[in-house]
Amino acid sequence: MRFALMFLLAAVHPMLLLHDYVHGSEPDNQGFEFVSLNCGLRDPPYRDEVTNISYVSDDAYITTGEKHDVSSGYSSLYKSDLTLRSFPSGDWNCYTIPSPARGRKYLVRARFLHGNYDGRGNTRVMFDLYIGLDYWFTVYITNAAEKYTAEAITVTVASSLSVCLRNTGHGTPFISSLELRPMHSEMYPVVKVNRSLGVATRINMGASNLLRSCLAIAESQRRIMEC
Repeated sequence: MRFALMFLLAAVHPMLLLHDYVHGSEPDNQGFEFVSLNCGLRDPPYRDEVTNISYVSDDAYITTGEKHDVSSGYSSLYKSDLTLRSFPSGDWNCYTIPSPARGRKYLVRARFLHGNYDGRGNTRVMFDLYIGLDYWFTVYITNAAEKYTAEAITVTVASSLSVCLRNTGHGTPFISSLELRPMHSEMYPVVKVNRSLGVATRINMGASNLLRSCLAIAESQRRIMEC
C-alpha cells in the first residue's frame, strides 16, 4: 500500500473540515460507529467535556503492553492524553479493530503524549506505525510535554483494521489514544485498497474556535455529531 501526503485546510469557514466527519459518520445508514480508544484507561467509559467524544479503554483491542499515567505536572486539554499504553516487549504490537466489511474507508488518528510516564526523564523516543503490514509514519518524540498526532485515510482490506507499533530500537513505543472515523466511500476517491493518504498538517485558517469541538448540529441530520 502506498501513502500520499495530504494537507487539510479549513479556510474561510471553520466547519469545512468538520463537514468531512459529519458526512462520513452516519451509523444509522452505514451500520457502524466511531471508535475512540483512550489507551491505558483504567476508568469506565466517559464523554470528554471539551470535545463531547465518548472514549472507552483499549483493553478489548489489544492484549499486550502496560498501562501508565503521565507524570504529575503534565497536562492536556483532552483527558485521553493523560494515560497511555507502552510496549516494552516485542518488536510488533498491534491493535485489531473489527470492521463490518472489507473495503470500508476510515480516517485513522493516533495521539501521543509522553509526559515522562516512566520517570526516567529520557524523552527521545522513535518508533514506526503501520496499518496492517504497510508502513504509515515514524513517530519521533523529543519533548515530554508535546502532543504528537498521526493521521491517515485508509481502506480496510479485511474484516478488521490493524494498527501496529514497531519497535525500531530507539526507545519504548507507546500510544495515548487511537481513533477511527468511518467515511463515505465517495470521499477522497484517490484512497483505495492499495493507496492511503497520510495527513501532513491541519490548518484552521482565520478561525479562533477549537476545530475538534464536537457540539455541532448537522441540520440535515438534526442531531449532534462527533468529530
